[in-house]
Amino acid sequence: MASYRARIVDMGASLADVVTDVERNDDGSVKVAVSWVKPSDNGTEKDVAGGSSMKTPG
Repeated sequence: MASYRARIVDMGASLADVVTDVERNDDGSVKVAVSWVKPSDNGTEKDVAGGSSMKTPG
């Protein structure tokens, strides 16, 4: 789990934004998910793209 957390931090996440969820099943198996929970952003995809659209030449 530590290596996954480190990889997500290397991508720019703060430690506070990295969440680890461990699910233990009755058969003894476990499911582990390490996620980057990014803060909400009030912008839109259009804002990020600068208002331009991605058109292919044709």
